[in-house]
Amino acid sequence: MSKAYMMEFTDRKTGKQFYKFGVTRHHDALKRFARPEYNDFDIKCVASIVGSDEAVIFLESALLAFFPKNIWLEEYIGDERQWDNFSGITEIVSLTEDQYKLAVRIFYNVKTRVNKWRTKVASSG
Repeated sequence: MSKAYMMEFTDRKTGKQFYKFGVTRHHDALKRFARPEYNDFDIKCVASIVGSDEAVIFLESALLAFFPKNIWLEEYIGDERQWDNFSGITEIVSLTEDQYKLAVRIFYNVKTRVNKWRTKVASSG
């Protein structure tokens, strides 16, 4: 089992925020970012869902197609830090408030439907 997630990054130096959609095998998706290259950010897991590898990769791909990369950290953050070790740099986006709400709603709707399906399967078997 894997987990699809939506993380919110806030740069401690500039206060600028961006989001990252991704997939991890960690039960706690935040552990994915427990590395020195992320020390400059406050990171919050906004939404996540557990599923098969194929299902969460599909969800991540759909989210990235719907909310494509629209920022470059070098330009967006606006300083001289190096981003070579920032894993998943192609999956980061800046979102408007409406886009943010829509992304969270997508996670909620998928999770709700999956949970209903799991309950139905469990009760029928």
